[in-house]
Amino acid sequence: MAVLKIGSTGDDVARIQQALQEAGFYQGAVDGIIGVGTEAAVKGFQLNAGLAVVSWARLPGGNSSRPRPRRPQRCRGAGLPLPGAHRIV
Repeated sequence: MAVLKIGSTGDDVARIQQALQEAGFYQGAVDGIIGVGTEAAVKGFQLNAGLAVVSWARLPGGNSSRPRPRRPQRCRGAGLPLPGAHRIV
């Protein structure tokens, strides 16, 4: 499982940004770099999907013991799967 965080780069990040953009959560450039816009889009997606909106520090390995969802879930509004092969921290 890839671990993604602010500053992470690559094709996987670009695919996540593209999916978030197509679903209406991300308005920035699909540049393959996780920045504040991508972070806000992920949180917006989590909220819309009925998931707990967790900050980077609250994901596993952060400063909280609050667990993240155990299995990928689908966003009811956009029909997009969560990036289950990735953990964003």
